[in-house]
Amino acid sequence: MKKLIVFAIIVMALASMSFSTESAGHKNLIGNWKYKVTTAPPGLDSGWIKISEKEGKLVGQIEAVDGTKMEMKNISFEKEELKFGVYVEYDYVSIKAKVKGKELTGTVASPEGEMQITAQKEVKAASK
Repeated sequence: MKKLIVFAIIVMALASMSFSTESAGHKNLIGNWKYKVTTAPPGLDSGWIKISEKEGKLVGQIEAVDGTKMEMKNISFEKEELKFGVYVEYDYVSIKAKVKGKELTGTVASPEGEMQITAQKEVKAASK
C-alpha cells in the first residue's frame, strides 16, 4: 500500500512539473507579433498576431492592417510549434509556424492555397 501511495505522489509531482514547463514555454509567445504574408490579399497581408493568456490557456486575435479582427481558434503550442486557425470571412484558415526566439516562420493553409507567414515579436520599450 505504501508503494502505491508513493507512486501516486510521484506521478502527481511529474504531472505538475510537466504542466509548469508547458506554461513557461508558451510565456514567450505572449505579446504582439508583427506578421507578413506577402501573397495574401491586400489588407490581410500584414498586421499583428496578439497573443495573451487567460485562465492558463493561450488566447489571441489577428488584427490585419485593414482593421479586420479575427479571433484565434484551436491554439496549441508544442515543441516550439504554434498552431491555430482563424475564420477569414466564412473560410477557416489554419496556421502552423515554428517559433525561434522572437521570430516566427511557417505556413498559412487557405482555400486559395498555401502561403508563407513570417512574424517578429514586438519588444516593449523600457519604462523610464
